[in-house]
Amino acid sequence: MCAHIPPCPPADQPDARRACVVARHAKQGWRLLCNGVVVFEDGGAIRPDGTRLTPRHTAAPGSRRKDLSWLPDEGERGYIRFVALGDSATYGIGDADRTGSWRGWARLLASAIAQDHAVSFCNLAVPGSTAADVRRAQLADALDHRPHLASLIVGLNDTVRSTWDPEALRADLLHCARVLSEQGAVLLTIRFHDHARVFRLPGALGRRLRERIDVLNQVYDEIHERHGGLRLDLSRHPGVYDREFWSVDRLHPSELGHRALAHEFTELLHGAGLMFEPPGLELDGTSAGPWKSLRWMVSEGVPWIGRRTRDLAPAVARSWVHAGRERLGGQLRPPVAPAAPPRRS
Repeated sequence: MCAHIPPCPPADQPDARRACVVARHAKQGWRLLCNGVVVFEDGGAIRPDGTRLTPRHTAAPGSRRKDLSWLPDEGERGYIRFVALGDSATYGIGDADRTGSWRGWARLLASAIAQDHAVSFCNLAVPGSTAADVRRAQLADALDHRPHLASLIVGLNDTVRSTWDPEALRADLLHCARVLSEQGAVLLTIRFHDHARVFRLPGALGRRLRERIDVLNQVYDEIHERHGGLRLDLSRHPGVYDREFWSVDRLHPSELGHRALAHEFTELLHGAGLMFEPPGLELDGTSAGPWKSLRWMVSEGVPWIGRRTRDLAPAVARSWVHAGRERLGGQLRPPVAPAAPPRRS
């Protein structure tokens, strides 16, 4: 029985393959989901009752979006320009590849598309960016790239700053969305989850952050109503509140979280008619380890959020320390006391 909140899709539902992975068998080429579905490398699956699901990269008849003239015909290799705008989550923090470089969901998605199409990918995201930073420092370069796909995911940094200005946030995001859409880009946007729950913020601080994220989500709702595009509702993703979904700072997705985001946007792109093999679910990045993570929180994480906030910083910093203690407590054992010398008779 699935214990995730929100619960994963049951095995008899069309989106059964969105459930969380509970066991991986890379050598055999399959993985087990918490609803009992077994998924194979090609995207095919078997339900617990024995019924089969066809690979998801096979397009359903009539699924191609007629309003997207740049989409390649089914079975043909196309040319896709993809640009990513945003902050540290889109930059890739939380998902380090084998070289130790940050990778992230956008690069995972671009690499998957590149298996079946020619892709020009440009990641313009910068850690710490606000909506105003994206408008001022990233938008012009994004337009120069003339993207077919443009991810616009930013705003969490705005919600934790003492200079929070919802009207300015709305104006900046709507401007970015409008000019990208007018140039012909399909927008990839998001609805955020309850990050106060991830941070474990108490009382009034939690309510304050929720209220700001609600405002941010209303702006993204308005963007979607005006310009369409493909929108991921992260609050509905199974496992979004699991500790494994997040890196030690609880602000950035872990490798598992980044791969989940890449898969969710893959589903949306498949629904729009862009066919490609989904990115792999096997974890192949490098783990920071408990001591390195704790050093990062002390030397980089807490000072970073301290520079950017006044009202939320102390509580968020405490949540990071608590997360570090949890991870260290599970991996470190207390020293063994030396045995007492034998007593002489």
